[in-house]
Amino acid sequence: DIYGRIKRDCERKGVPLDENDLWIAATAMTLHAVLVTSDSDYGRVDGLTTEDWTV
Repeated sequence: DIYGRIKRDCERKGVPLDENDLWIAATAMTLHAVLVTSDSDYGRVDGLTTEDWTV
């Protein structure tokens, strides 16, 4: 389960994510999608591809 893996990995790193951010990241990874966001917190998620369109 991707959600559980992300939550566990972030907690082990000492940088837990907000519940909503966990669900968003897990959904993007499940769909093999690029997450468009300017929220740097998603950089904590190994294997998640993000793109910032504000730059």
